[in-house]
Amino acid sequence: TTLSTGTIYVDSDMSLVRRRAVGDGFMEEIIIANHGKEPKRLQVRIEAGSDFADLFEVKDKLAKKGEFYRRVEADKLVLGYRRGRFVRETWIKSSAPAALEEGALNFTVEVPAHGMWTTAIEVIAVINPGRQERPQVKDTPKDVEPRPDLGESLKEWMASAPRLDASWEPLGRTYQQS
Repeated sequence: TTLSTGTIYVDSDMSLVRRRAVGDGFMEEIIIANHGKEPKRLQVRIEAGSDFADLFEVKDKLAKKGEFYRRVEADKLVLGYRRGRFVRETWIKSSAPAALEEGALNFTVEVPAHGMWTTAIEVIAVINPGRQERPQVKDTPKDVEPRPDLGESLKEWMASAPRLDASWEPLGRTYQQS
């Protein structure tokens, strides 16, 4: 993505790259590149939220019956949902220093001329927040091959999965992607 200059007549000398890996939460790497001859100082804000809606609530358009909460801890933003003894949280952390507030991560970014700034945002789904020590995202943008929880490699699993032969090509692509 090219960062806007506010006019259609001037090409931007900044670009933004986002790479995401999903698995037991997700990891997103954000890279801001400065292609210009002068250093750049930016304010970057990443907002976060969650409705913790389950499939039946969405499908049946049911109202949520619980309490949402947000809090900032020393190294992470916590989004939570509580209904009785049922508690679920999402933890959001950054590899670069961020000023955290309820619902956002704020960065003061210095990008040198012809240089880059990067951070990795880790979003972790936490099932037992009171007992969970250090949950981790299963996959990261640097992983070459996904790491499914199958006890075997993805290639081995795909080799043993049912095959679909279809004359309609979009169906075959959809099946393969799924």
